[in-house]
Amino acid sequence: VWLTKGEAFFQVRHDDQHPGTVTVGDHKIIDIGTKFLVRRQDDGMIVSLVEGRARIEVIGMDSNAQTAELKPGDVARATHTSVSVLHTQMAKLETELGWRRGVLIFHDTTLAAAAAEFNRYNRQQLIVADPSVAKLTVDGTFPSARVETFARLARDVLGLRVENKGDRIVIAR
Repeated sequence: VWLTKGEAFFQVRHDDQHPGTVTVGDHKIIDIGTKFLVRRQDDGMIVSLVEGRARIEVIGMDSNAQTAELKPGDVARATHTSVSVLHTQMAKLETELGWRRGVLIFHDTTLAAAAAEFNRYNRQQLIVADPSVAKLTVDGTFPSARVETFARLARDVLGLRVENKGDRIVIAR
């Protein structure tokens, strides 16, 4: 599989003779019987391992190229020059997978980051027009396709100004 943009969840049955691979830019994820989430970014990718094992390799590099073996709860960030792995709680990974159930789950998330997540899934884009507003934090679970529900929260709970301009909703003080 080649992931050219966006995010995908993979559940692959282990097969020694035919390992599953996902290519993202100049990196390859080799399945060793697993469930994982991969998000392509401009400068590389992020892989979150939910179950099983997987290995990340750099494509086209010599044998000294950096690789990473992942176990459940590992989150790997791979750029063109490096691979780093941090371990996180499985509950946090389940939050990241909320989009598979049609929801976005935020815990102490900045308004700017929440808007960016909504914008990944919707044509109508949230624009946070004020840098001080962008730093405000939100908590909650929201239907990923209901941008207007999130905008109402910004208006009613945070006391912000919300203007619907057709293909975008502008949030400001």
